[in-house]
Amino acid sequence: MAPKKSKKKGKKKKKSSVKSSDGFFWNINPPIPINAYSNRKWHEVQLDINRMILEENALFFNKKGKPKEPKPIKNRDKAFQFCVIKYLKYILIARRLEECYTYMIHPQKRLLVKTCLSGIFTRILELKDLMIGLDDREFQFFDDVLQDLNLTPEDVVLPIPKYFHDDRYDVYKNREHILLTILQKLETNERTDRHSAVTMNREQAVLLIQRHQRAYMGRIRFYQTACKLSQMRNNYELIRKAADRWACYVYKIKSKRLREEEQQFLGMLSKPTDSMQAILKDQEEHIARNKKKVEDNINSYEYDKIMLEDDILTREGPSMAENLKYNIIQWLLEIKNLVGVFPDLPDEEMGGSSFLFSSKTVRQVEEDIREMFDDNKSKKPAKKESKKKEKKQKETKKPKKGEEEEFEWTIPQSQVMPLLTEEKEEYMKYWFYKDDSKNIHQKHDAQILKEAIRLKIAEQIRLEVDKLMRFELENMKISIEKAPLVKKKSKKKDKKKKGGKKKKGKKEKDLTKDRTMEDLYQELVLNEIIKKPDPIHLSEFLGAFCYSGTNTQESNLNPLPSLADVRRLVTEFAILPLGSEDIHQLAPLNRSLLLAGVRGTGKKMLVNIICHEAGANLFDLTPTNLMGKYDSKAGMKMLMHLIMKVGKALEPSVFWIDQCEKMFLKKKDKTDPAKPTKWVKILNKTIKKIKNGDRMLLIGTTKRPNLAKQKSLAKFFKKTIIVPLPDYGNIKFGSILLVNLQDCLIMRWTIWIFLHSLR
Repeated sequence: MAPKKSKKKGKKKKKSSVKSSDGFFWNINPPIPINAYSNRKWHEVQLDINRMILEENALFFNKKGKPKEPKPIKNRDKAFQFCVIKYLKYILIARRLEECYTYMIHPQKRLLVKTCLSGIFTRILELKDLMIGLDDREFQFFDDVLQDLNLTPEDVVLPIPKYFHDDRYDVYKNREHILLTILQKLETNERTDRHSAVTMNREQAVLLIQRHQRAYMGRIRFYQTACKLSQMRNNYELIRKAADRWACYVYKIKSKRLREEEQQFLGMLSKPTDSMQAILKDQEEHIARNKKKVEDNINSYEYDKIMLEDDILTREGPSMAENLKYNIIQWLLEIKNLVGVFPDLPDEEMGGSSFLFSSKTVRQVEEDIREMFDDNKSKKPAKKESKKKEKKQKETKKPKKGEEEEFEWTIPQSQVMPLLTEEKEEYMKYWFYKDDSKNIHQKHDAQILKEAIRLKIAEQIRLEVDKLMRFELENMKISIEKAPLVKKKSKKKDKKKKGGKKKKGKKEKDLTKDRTMEDLYQELVLNEIIKKPDPIHLSEFLGAFCYSGTNTQESNLNPLPSLADVRRLVTEFAILPLGSEDIHQLAPLNRSLLLAGVRGTGKKMLVNIICHEAGANLFDLTPTNLMGKYDSKAGMKMLMHLIMKVGKALEPSVFWIDQCEKMFLKKKDKTDPAKPTKWVKILNKTIKKIKNGDRMLLIGTTKRPNLAKQKSLAKFFKKTIIVPLPDYGNIKFGSILLVNLQDCLIMRWTIWIFLHSLR
């Protein structure tokens, strides 16, 4: 008998469970991605995004997925705190995602992260709009919430995405080159005009040379006498003063060094090393290398995309069209057998034939068929009943006399959630379990690209097949049912009659049909309306955070916003919507902005920052600048047409009005030759034409808003930002950065002095 082999009992490896974004525990871990910083961070951030989506969907949907009404909040402070916490969480996610985008090389992942970033920034702007509605002002203090969440103000700074400039770098460079060439031509013309204008006789030229020679000799004599006087003075006093100054300077250096050594010993300061500078240099070099790799990967991605589109169109296009046509004919025949009449194909607004073949239950299909054959008369009383219900609800909500209004607030449903859920589904489908360890150079995935191109081509083929099937359906109705085509024409005419007035109002005459865009742009530059903005970054607008905002607010005081709050408001109201078309399309619409503050606080600097960070054109529409150029009514209309046409074609665009209080003065200044009040009505009409997706913004700056009519100024400019003078905290922050001042007395003396003057 052979001896039995002893089986070694080894410990079974436990399957580590991971909680997914859907709230379920997976028994198997997803494969570890490349040990790259951007990929690891992306997977971590995406889990946080999925949690936020689940939290927001839980407010509007049951566990089964059925819609429900969110619970109202009956306390204003609780509602505000609810919005602030969500707002700060989304900012933290945006900061981490933006960091991932800078280091990521994979082109398909970059596109997905970019769409996610635009969705998160739009959600931040939506929450900001809700906070303004609850707090009744543009700026909010949340230093107490930061303390509860163990966060610093630097952790919650809104980042400006780098793809604002990276994606349209070539466009901005070409635009700057055209502007510079036009400005150079202007300078050369001005110089020639000056030289041609100056004419002088021989006698006049001799007299002018003699005057300059006499002045030169006088300066030389004065210098010689000053040198003699300085030599005659006592040299001992000069030596003593120089020695005293040098001793003070040496004492200050020694005391500073001793103070730093003491702080390092106590652990208040880190030891100065060159490692930090080396790390920053390596980081910059790494980002520069990444940019080159990103360009190469994107070029190969675009080339393969074009080749695959042609290949799929030639191979799979005809079969796609035949299958779709067969399915539509089959659907038409089945419904004719059920009802006895051919139905109409859904309109393109409904989705065309894709609306028919979308995944639906049996009840939904039956309801759709009933709606298609129902008369329009049955829909009218339903609308009337809904209007009656709304009126009743409004009547019930109105409080009686003497009673206070009960506060009830429900969070509205976000418009960005569908975009974020699509991004989440794509991430979970393709990238959550994707093992990219073999893809060292982070090239694009050909299989995922093929699927995306198939969907795109299928949509193009569907549009063509739908047009063809609508024409064939009309012929089938005539031949089989013998139905005349007069009814359909009458319906179209009725629709035109009903909606004709609205369409006529929307259509406008193009006053510059025969002129090119370059010609219009050149005209505005020559008239000094389009100007080159100064290249200033937002980080150059110095200012500290207000740490005592909530305390002063609780003591029934109205504190002014800090300079850090001004930076935040500028990014939210101007830079983010102007920088991205996707953000502007879904975010709350903001057409105009007012910057109010004392002279020298940095209002013009903020206008230049907005233009530089968003890559926008600057249109100077101050009445003094427009004086003598477009004075007549026809000229004013022409100017409005030009700025809207050029601003829309070369968006983003900023329309700037300096000293805008003169347009709304309480007492009109009849002596002013610019006549600024005449521009109010026509500017108001043009601004109202700006819609979601039109990246244009009107900015007004004023140093004396008290002279204007407050109601008319508030109606014209929807958002206002007060730019305050720097207080003690801001002076301390700016002085340490710029001058390295450390004495408290010097900082107290320099309160209410502008930070740029400390340089």
